[in-house]
Amino acid sequence: MFIAYFGSPYNEKVLEGHYPNLWTQINDVKSLLDQYGFSWDDTKQMVVASHHVWDVYIKAHPEEHFQGKKALMNFNDLCFIHAHTTADGGYSLSSHDIDFDDDIQ
Repeated sequence: MFIAYFGSPYNEKVLEGHYPNLWTQINDVKSLLDQYGFSWDDTKQMVVASHHVWDVYIKAHPEEHFQGKKALMNFNDLCFIHAHTTADGGYSLSSHDIDFDDDIQ
């Protein structure tokens, strides 16, 4: 049904295999956009910055293998889709939040 609806030649297993890579790309772009000097270009569908900003960032983060100068299509849509799957601790509880007396009753 998926292939017929979307016209995609890929099955569920292939798409599941691409998910971790896509998730990494989204997080990399979000991380860059949190840095000074980086912005999102909707026309190019990629992170943009001056050559100086890129050089400083790459020197400060040599261990990262981010492919920041490549397009990431539909980034805003992907952020919207994944916005509710980010673990932010908003619904977490600690043992201090639980009233054990209420559980016993």
